[in-house]
Amino acid sequence: MDDTANLRPPTALSAIEAETGRLGFGMAGERRVGSLLRTLARSKGKGRFLELGTGTGLSTAWILDGMTPDSSLVTLDNDRTVLDVVERHLGHDPRLRIVCDDGDRFCL
Repeated sequence: MDDTANLRPPTALSAIEAETGRLGFGMAGERRVGSLLRTLARSKGKGRFLELGTGTGLSTAWILDGMTPDSSLVTLDNDRTVLDVVERHLGHDPRLRIVCDDGDRFCL
């Protein structure tokens, strides 16, 4: 059984996946996990979310896709190269704040 057959991915996902592959970024999430993240984000209206370890933004895209218009997401990574991918594909979303910093420094 293909449990991904009816999965509606976020609009930017294919482009992010393509760039992720070109970069050789090996820590990308999979679509089933993304679908779960979207569902969890949707369950929290007016949510304030924090994502540590943005990578190229695959999970970020799913979280944003599930968020309500009055929610916000801060996403953090210490690698400018991968965050540039996020900026290109998701940076236009006013609910998103992208931070390039070390998680320990940011959270303490």
